[in-house]
Amino acid sequence: MKDLCGERLGAFEVESFLGSSRMGSVWRARRIQGGGARHVAIKVLTIRMAEASDQEDFQAGRERLAQLRHPHIAKLLDGGFLEETRPYLVMEHVVGLPIDAYCEEHGLDVDQRLRLFLQACEAVTHAQLRGVIHGDIKPAHVLVKSDGHVRILDCGVANFTRAHGGYAQPEATTVETQAYASPEQLRGGQGTTASDVYSLGCLLHLLLAGAHPHESALDSPAALREAIFHEPFPPPSERVAQSADQAPYRRIQGDLDAVTLKALRKQPHRRYGDSAELGDEIRRYLNRFPVHARQRSSLDHAAGFLRRNRKSTVLTSVTVVAIGLGGQLALRRNEPKFAHGRTTLGVGAPSSREAPNGTPTGTNTGSNTGTNTGTNTGTLSEARGHALQARGEFLVQSSQNGEAIAALEEALGIWRALHGENHPDYARTAECLGLAYCVEGRKPEGIELLRQALAFRRGAHAAPDHPDLAWSLLNLGSVLAEEDAKEGVDLMREAATMYRRLGIRPR
Repeated sequence: MKDLCGERLGAFEVESFLGSSRMGSVWRARRIQGGGARHVAIKVLTIRMAEASDQEDFQAGRERLAQLRHPHIAKLLDGGFLEETRPYLVMEHVVGLPIDAYCEEHGLDVDQRLRLFLQACEAVTHAQLRGVIHGDIKPAHVLVKSDGHVRILDCGVANFTRAHGGYAQPEATTVETQAYASPEQLRGGQGTTASDVYSLGCLLHLLLAGAHPHESALDSPAALREAIFHEPFPPPSERVAQSADQAPYRRIQGDLDAVTLKALRKQPHRRYGDSAELGDEIRRYLNRFPVHARQRSSLDHAAGFLRRNRKSTVLTSVTVVAIGLGGQLALRRNEPKFAHGRTTLGVGAPSSREAPNGTPTGTNTGSNTGTNTGTNTGTLSEARGHALQARGEFLVQSSQNGEAIAALEEALGIWRALHGENHPDYARTAECLGLAYCVEGRKPEGIELLRQALAFRRGAHAAPDHPDLAWSLLNLGSVLAEEDAKEGVDLMREAATMYRRLGIRPR
């Protein structure tokens, strides 16, 4: 390789050597003529183009790549020929760390890593929508600057080089390039949107698990190719499960495993169609929606929502419908055996107008004389209790937990004074308040109230299965499961079994 330091290429003078690959050598240069970026990176390609038609193709391709304007794509600024036949590209000089090294150095959690990965997906999507396939996605080409923004390098250069005879054979590529190349690329095929998805899947596995999917084969190119062609990929959570900190495992296991493994399928048509689809899945996960890669039951949706999204969990019928348990409300409307009377906002335990044994309270009872068993003060207190309970539930929906707690605590005091703790209104309010406590970090108090609500509902319903009881099991179980408590898992399994027996499905 010829030393280019001190040579002038167009408006730039080469200052230092940055690195090389089978695709070409990269040099740092400074602008000595005209305006624009002071320092740039110049990639001198290994291929030679002696024919005029090839040089015209190069110029056309360079112009197409130069039109890519995206905040996460390193800009292509210029290009030309060295020694009349060696093409070179002048690009934005990006100073940053490979994305995996940046994540480790800054101790990023799972969601922060996913947001960086999403920047890479958005950049690749921008290129794909303009007919440009990256073709060589790997950590060295996905840098993160000191400001936390991703820059994709060499976008479209690999496919362009292969099309003109550069490292057409897979053996001519580096181990890192092979490690992130799709099976069809290793067989000599051109890059496609599906192969970019595969490479992004390898990158996603690296960010989640801290290792390449076939880490053990990286020392042997032959073993690596054999693994990529024939061996199944381990889910990223499998490696994370071996670490002392189990929090990342619980975040990755399930949805993110499914997304990663779909991107890494060996058959191109079984992957995500393009990087936009993969990016949409990551957004769904970050926004706490179920991912398409994983087929789950309605109870899985509910439990996952509760575990991952405690801050925005809605504790009323609106939430139940939204997360796939709308059948609970439909069951109440359509099956009289579960209709215990009016309930505030249409969900939860029976209202205070019916005691556990079905006897009305606070209303006319037993005779036609209109004798009232409650006092005016009791009626007013009960009305205030219902108003506070409804307000508290509304505030929880709006994530205004501080105000919600104040309203629910007052309502709970009213129910305790009027009916004691063995009453459906007390149980309903205790459950809502308990979850609000958990959101605000007051878990011991919250868990105690959730246990009270569950104990009441276990004793209140003669039938072994009831939607309210299943819901209480799920609430307490999901909170305890966050602490990796066996009791939490057992309660959630009991809830799942009960929902199946009740036949509740999303409506």
